[in-house]
Amino acid sequence: MNLKSNLNFFLVLVFFSFLNSCATYSQEMQTYRNLVHHDQFEEALDELDHTSLKTSSKNSLLYHLEKASLLKKDGRLKEATQEFDKASEEVDFRLTESISQNIATWTLMAGSDAYQGTPLEILNLQNQEALSYIKRGRYKSARVSVKKHITRLDEIQQGYSKNSLPIDPFGHYLAGLVFEANQDIDSARIEYQKSLDYYHDQNIRPPYQIEESLQQLSGASKSKKSIVVICERGDIGFLREKNLNLSNRGIRIDLPIPRYVPSTNNYPPKPVVINGKSQSFELIQNLDQSMYAYHRQQEGKHSAKLTARLATKGALVYKFTEKNQELGVLAQRLLNVGTEKADTRSWQSLPASYYAVRVWLPTENKTVEILGPKDESLIKKFGEANRSQLKIVIFDF
Repeated sequence: MNLKSNLNFFLVLVFFSFLNSCATYSQEMQTYRNLVHHDQFEEALDELDHTSLKTSSKNSLLYHLEKASLLKKDGRLKEATQEFDKASEEVDFRLTESISQNIATWTLMAGSDAYQGTPLEILNLQNQEALSYIKRGRYKSARVSVKKHITRLDEIQQGYSKNSLPIDPFGHYLAGLVFEANQDIDSARIEYQKSLDYYHDQNIRPPYQIEESLQQLSGASKSKKSIVVICERGDIGFLREKNLNLSNRGIRIDLPIPRYVPSTNNYPPKPVVINGKSQSFELIQNLDQSMYAYHRQQEGKHSAKLTARLATKGALVYKFTEKNQELGVLAQRLLNVGTEKADTRSWQSLPASYYAVRVWLPTENKTVEILGPKDESLIKKFGEANRSQLKIVIFDF
């Protein structure tokens, strides 16, 4: 290998070392996370527009997800549903995109390919869209969202073994509520039962309200009025880079993998007051815990892919090392350390947990008064007797 080849080779290594010196995704988004945490949604939207999510096509799905969440939190629900629609279109495109487009990028660096979303993120895209429609009082549109959630779940589960299926008990419960609100009782029963099946399979005591909802729909008192209050609690955790320390022929190698950092404000909300009576929330799903379990399962896969990439890159320096041992050692260091970075991209404005409470009301009640966890005061009116007797209220804090 001549001097010119040596120079060209090291210029490439230096270039990738420079790329690796840039901030990780989680570092870039730290200011954004802090703004979301403190409910400064306008400022967070502005910060989002100054990140790589807006300018990089590979991060377009994340941009739509984050923007939709912020708009929903800020009460701009019509804009939020439009962004969720765009995100859903991105997911459809990513699911049908040929994997051949990513063959070159996976051998280069983690995170250099288009972000496709984790299974739980894709499912919660449809959940969040449905919640946005419910807040707008558009239960028929919410029904379209939960039906798409069911289709997404079927698609995703085809790629998993029985012991590692993505879990989404809240998604099933929400679908049951939406179907019930649209007076599709058979579909509601199916979704409530699916939610219950998750708890039974995990040997967890299911929330009483889900069992009661199923019993009410199966009994004679189907027209009984009820109010469901859903609380989206806390901020989801995020991914940061964690190094696995290995040694190869006396050379220390740090293999960076994404490690999930759990939420720091994931605790139960205070009770809600319905018609003057305090009602405690039940935990439907700890989404933060589900995310943590998913990413821990993925760590082995990340390590395997990273090792494979490093082996591929090692072949590039083999002959170079034979010609010049000292420069070969330096090349190996640069290839193993300088060209690798963990992919820490994730949807960072999801809630940490979903809580809910359902209260059955006397049939003569025409209105219901609610005092929310932040002392928000609401009055909900029931429609005519031939319309749905279920009202859904959503709080986010």
